[in-house]
Amino acid sequence: MNIQSGKVRGSTPRRKQGGSFGGKLAAAFRIAMILALAGGLANAYIYLNQKIAETEREIRAARNDIHNTEREIDNLRIRREHFCAWPHIRQAIARFDLKLQPADPRQVRKLVVIPPALAPQVSVASRAPGAGENRRTPSVTRWSQR
Repeated sequence: MNIQSGKVRGSTPRRKQGGSFGGKLAAAFRIAMILALAGGLANAYIYLNQKIAETEREIRAARNDIHNTEREIDNLRIRREHFCAWPHIRQAIARFDLKLQPADPRQVRKLVVIPPALAPQVSVASRAPGAGENRRTPSVTRWSQR
């Protein structure tokens, strides 16, 4: 019996020939392309992460601006309610010494909304005298066309 560890008869390692210069150049080119591809992917990953971080900063800034604008709107609503309140109006009347009196009846105009179904029945003569003489008024046919 032949007991030799790790050696099998007839399997002698072959020596690699040096190979041609073109084969070595092709292998080096493949390795260079793989490294360039890996570098390009790493560069794209870094670039995209930077863009994501920049966009997140812009989103935070926009949300902050929206929040500040909403607070300003709320404050303006509160101020409007304060200025429209009767105690403030009464103080302004007293401070500016306004002598308020009822309106002259010639200054009062009343507007009536006519439903489209009744528009053909209303005559032009039923309008208040002098109302809209210099303005363009909608004709009766316009009401009926709706």
